[in-house]
Amino acid sequence: MESFYIDLNEMTNKKAKLFRILIIGAIIFVVLAVISIFLLGDEYKSAEVPFIIMGVYFLLYIYYAWYTSKAKLYIQADEYAVEYSFGMIKRTSEIIIWDTIVKVKLGPTYVAFFKRTGKRKVIGLGWLPYAKVVDIKEKICSICQFKGIICEKAEYKHFEKQ
Repeated sequence: MESFYIDLNEMTNKKAKLFRILIIGAIIFVVLAVISIFLLGDEYKSAEVPFIIMGVYFLLYIYYAWYTSKAKLYIQADEYAVEYSFGMIKRTSEIIIWDTIVKVKLGPTYVAFFKRTGKRKVIGLGWLPYAKVVDIKEKICSICQFKGIICEKAEYKHFEKQ
């Protein structure tokens, strides 16, 4: 059996996800700043208060952007488990142990692991380039064949124009 490690830290791989998180973070920080200005505006009549509040929130946003851009993104698998970390904010990796898996379903942009307990764990790969998605799915399928786990590919629906 061949274990694998795929590093996803290239900026081209995480650019779309990073921009989405940064935009959401910017919107949250602006909303918090406006709420803070309205709440503290009555207490402090000074003209500097809004600038101080916006400066503090801007510094917090810069730290948030730096923290998310330094995230380690990867997927690896060996004979024991699949370990992956796709979170820009959450630094902990997630582990799926092969002995708990009954079936793996490979979709167009996801890999679903069906556990013995009846639950399933889905790994979304839609934010990755197509070449990386194909590479990850091929390697997971080869490990499933080695372990004797059912690996099925999802049906693609083709719609015809009428």
